[in-house]
Amino acid sequence: PTIKSAQWVNVNSKLTWKKDKKTGDVTFTFDGGLDETDSIIEVTLK
Repeated sequence: PTIKSAQWVNVNSKLTWKKDKKTGDVTFTFDGGLDETDSIIEVTLK
């Protein structure tokens, strides 16, 4: 599947992702303060 969007649900941070074209692995990175240890990422697949 193709990732349409991804975002933090309960944390006010900017979430970005990139997909490795060779392996197909997806890496998520965040920009901003991440204080919650039980943060939830919502990923929408297309």
